[in-house]
Amino acid sequence: MKKFSEFISFLFHPLVMPLSGVIIYFLVSPKYVSLDIQKRLFFSILILTVFIPIVFFFLLKNVGLIKSLELREIKERKLPLLVYIIINAVIVFKIISKGFSIELHFFFVGIVGTLTSCLMLTFLDFKVSLHMTGISALTIFVIGLSFHFQKNLTPWISILLLAVGAVASARLYLKAHNNAEVWVGFFVGAVTQILAFNYWL
Repeated sequence: MKKFSEFISFLFHPLVMPLSGVIIYFLVSPKYVSLDIQKRLFFSILILTVFIPIVFFFLLKNVGLIKSLELREIKERKLPLLVYIIINAVIVFKIISKGFSIELHFFFVGIVGTLTSCLMLTFLDFKVSLHMTGISALTIFVIGLSFHFQKNLTPWISILLLAVGAVASARLYLKAHNNAEVWVGFFVGAVTQILAFNYWL
């Protein structure tokens, strides 16, 4: 069970959730976007939201500012969260414009809102489950796409809802978070995406 929980935590790591949203969007969107543009956007998001944060985390670990990449202590989360907010803000303002894709644009606006909420909660000595914010935000985004494009995305939504339960169970089993941190993580990720619906759905 421990190995399975670790696998689920790795598979649905919060760093890959923004990229997952981009991939799912291109798979289900009826809008035409050339494969070349899709590839360029994919690699841009991959570098910005996955590679750069990983390199930054290892740098912080090497200089002793964080003990592990899991950021178990609240004080370790503040700087990484701030950097990740800046990265996603760059995506919102420089990479994905409303003209290119209003859905993806506000998906990332929601992500910035989620991360900002998580950062604010660290100053209240509360450690939100970032795994839960990521998977819940992605799930709500896909539900929004289903309504927006009037497409039956039940298979995607079903898989993501199962993933929500699996991630919550894994984080609790590994004792990475308590019930409150998991639930707050779920609601923070979901509510920020729901608020973003006002601008594109």
